[in-house]
Amino acid sequence: VPDTLTLSEALESFKTAGEDFAVIMNEYALVVGIITLNDVMTTQMGDLVGQGLEEQIVARDENSWLIDGGTPIDDVMRVLDI
Repeated sequence: VPDTLTLSEALESFKTAGEDFAVIMNEYALVVGIITLNDVMTTQMGDLVGQGLEEQIVARDENSWLIDGGTPIDDVMRVLDI
């Protein structure tokens, strides 16, 4: 998608393409970033579509944790007291 799209245009582009991930390109056809449908929805509606911290970091037993790969490292360090 071009880097000049508005938020509503980006949402329409996701709806039309049926995708949830797009590469952002500038006027010189250089990749300048990525955007996800979740990024757009979070910007419009707040963090309603995101996972809660309790779902991303789960203690399985006293020496084992299950941590979602998308969990911010700051959250992991805080929970594990590192």
